[in-house]
Amino acid sequence: MEDQQSINKLLNKFKKEYKKLIREQKSNADLSVAIIYLQNHYQQMNYALYLKEGFLIGSGVTESACKTLIKSRFCGPGMAWEESNTHLLLPMRGPVLTPNRWSQAWNYITKNAA
Repeated sequence: MEDQQSINKLLNKFKKEYKKLIREQKSNADLSVAIIYLQNHYQQMNYALYLKEGFLIGSGVTESACKTLIKSRFCGPGMAWEESNTHLLLPMRGPVLTPNRWSQAWNYITKNAA
């Protein structure tokens, strides 16, 4: 709830500043875009609840996953991949790197291959 109030306070501050700029006949496209973004995504920004629920917040986890799952496999020294082939390998990287998932994935593949 506190995060929602913080976002609301920020949005109100942005709107107040934007109205001031309009009165002064100045425009600020970036501020306008920020206001629209906050209005459109307000309900998705309940970060306190997301953290309480155990969701990971931030880009670090995503960047790490990209580095581990993709970059280390497709961007190594001497490696050259055609884009048309990489999509075949990507779904297998997660199960290969996650303990106990490869056998589950392989069972699924062999069961559904026929």
